[in-house]
Amino acid sequence: MQGGGVNINAVACAACSVPFHLEHKTAQTLIFEAKVRSQFPVLGSLALQAWIKARIMECEKELEVVKKELAVQEEKKKSQDLKSRGKQPMVCATTTTTKKWKVKQHQALFG
Repeated sequence: MQGGGVNINAVACAACSVPFHLEHKTAQTLIFEAKVRSQFPVLGSLALQAWIKARIMECEKELEVVKKELAVQEEKKKSQDLKSRGKQPMVCATTTTTKKWKVKQHQALFG
């Protein structure tokens, strides 16, 4: 084929130069690439890879939102369980600065 198309002779020569134990994998790869090229004629498998990466990123963002919501709901449930038992949830009043100061104080005293 001329004009930027696939050169069948080049593909055939490349397929013939593959070691015997890789011929099946090579054939599968060529079939896959041909199917992808029919769907994405310009970029082929690169377009498919870009689409898959974008979809994975969307799903990861959605997963983070779900994880955060789940953590909030778990905290609410713990708080409700404590209230139903007549206990108040414990609130830690120690700040990060206070913790750092205590660590420095401990190191000064005990090395």
